[in-house]
Amino acid sequence: LGLFLGLIFLMAGTCKVTDKLDPTTHQMLAEGFKHYATVWKVDKFDKTADEFRVAVGIFEVIAGVLIMLPAVYSLVWPLSWFIVPILLMVLMAGAVYTHIEIKDQPPYVPLVLGVLVLVYLILQTATAAGAASKAPKAPTSTRSTTSVAESKKTK
Repeated sequence: LGLFLGLIFLMAGTCKVTDKLDPTTHQMLAEGFKHYATVWKVDKFDKTADEFRVAVGIFEVIAGVLIMLPAVYSLVWPLSWFIVPILLMVLMAGAVYTHIEIKDQPPYVPLVLGVLVLVYLILQTATAAGAASKAPKAPTSTRSTTSVAESKKTK
C-alpha cells in the first residue's frame, strides 16, 4: 500500500511541478490551481496560483518518496512514519473541500486517496505497536530485598 500511495503522490506532485512527465496534465493542473488559489486566498500571502501549485507538488513528491521508502523514515525524522500520512490526509481533506467549494466534479480521487492514507496509517501504527510489544524486555529480579536480608541472617 505504501508503494502504491508513494507512486501516486510522486506522479501527482511531479505533474504539478513540471510539464516533462505529462504536458497535458500539467497544463490542466495549472488552470485548475488558478481556481484553487482563489478558494485558499493565496494572494493574501503574496503568492500566485503557480507558486501554490508548485508548493503542493513539492510536498506531494517528498511525501510520496517517504511513504514508498519506510527505511528512510528513521534517517529523515523518526516520527515521519506518523506525521507524513497525517499531513497527506490534511492535504486530501483540503482538496475535497476545494472541489466542493468551486462546485467542481465530485472529489472522488482525493477522498479515496485520503481514506487509503488513513488505512496506511492504521497499518503502520499496528505494525509499530506489534514491534514494540515483541521487543525484548529487561530482565527483572524475582528476589525481594527481604529474601536478601534473610539469606544474610542464615549465613
